[in-house]
Amino acid sequence: MWDQGQGGLHILPRVGLSQAERLQDVRDSAPALVGAALGTNEPEEFLAELLAEPNLVFVSIDIAHGANAAVLPVLHKIRALGVDSGVILGNVGSIEGFAYAYWLMKLSGFRRFILKVGVGPGSVCTTRINTGVGVGQLSLLEEIRRFQASVGLQDAQIIADGGVNSAGDFVKALVYADGVMMGKFFASGSFEDEVLLRQDGELVGVLLYGMASTLVTEKHNFIEGSSQTLRAFHHTAQEAIARLREGLQSAMTYVNATNLSEFRGNVRFALNSAAAIAEAGVH
Repeated sequence: MWDQGQGGLHILPRVGLSQAERLQDVRDSAPALVGAALGTNEPEEFLAELLAEPNLVFVSIDIAHGANAAVLPVLHKIRALGVDSGVILGNVGSIEGFAYAYWLMKLSGFRRFILKVGVGPGSVCTTRINTGVGVGQLSLLEEIRRFQASVGLQDAQIIADGGVNSAGDFVKALVYADGVMMGKFFASGSFEDEVLLRQDGELVGVLLYGMASTLVTEKHNFIEGSSQTLRAFHHTAQEAIARLREGLQSAMTYVNATNLSEFRGNVRFALNSAAAIAEAGVH
């Protein structure tokens, strides 16, 4: 549902862009399929024009805490345009948050939808440090997937947002999630010069900023964002995808699976102590 079988999609940003620029970004991306981030106060005329774009396959409500009745107005506007699927709402960080966000979508009239799971696990996010709010990503995914299965909420898909630093993290997230947000993993040399770090003419790092940082929001009241220098990155999307594919293929052979359904059914997780990881080295 969420990507129409295309494998992966890019969500176009909204922060700092005019409505005209956001529309043009979608059009310039064609024929590639894309998603678009939405705020909670989008005008109806803009939504109608945006959702009419043929290569726009989903929209993501851009709010830090998706279990929030503040999203109801924009959900109502989208539903009034005849859209009943392909909407992402998030993020949620608990079973209760998942259930609340689920019913916000159902009460708004959506038939199928996506809920984004993860509060605080993002590699650039400092929510845990500055607000004290955050949940271990893999534990949260497991809890929500078990809850979803036990009460039959199968018309909602899950996207894991945050915590992916390697192909192995991606593989583990796929055990419980239908999709994975991977902003840092796909970071490459396609950024603006102001965030690129070079040494002797060679690209050696990318300076990343959280979505609540002053650089992104252009505000002086610093809330929870920060910056981080990314040293281990992929120069091209093809290189990143190759690592993900190889990691997933190998993992599937280890657990004797020929498809994702078998993979999810065969996986068993084991808990390693900090001492065990330290003794074993790379784990």
